[in-house]
Amino acid sequence: MTPDEILQLARVAVEEEGWPWLEPVGVAATRQFLFFGRRTWRVTTNCDSIGCNAQIRIDDATGEITSRGFVPR
Repeated sequence: MTPDEILQLARVAVEEEGWPWLEPVGVAATRQFLFFGRRTWRVTTNCDSIGCNAQIRIDDATGEITSRGFVPR
């Protein structure tokens, strides 16, 4: 998956929850283990600030959203 596809999926997930989508948005690819394992993407909104952050994790192979969270502080 490309970062643009990841951003689209994350934006839909945030809007479904009714959370605000605030810029800037950080996108990072991670692995289950340091150098191997499943690849997932972590999208964090409002990433330069503490609070009002939505965090979405997406599985790279399936495009499935594996977790959603929001920090309102």
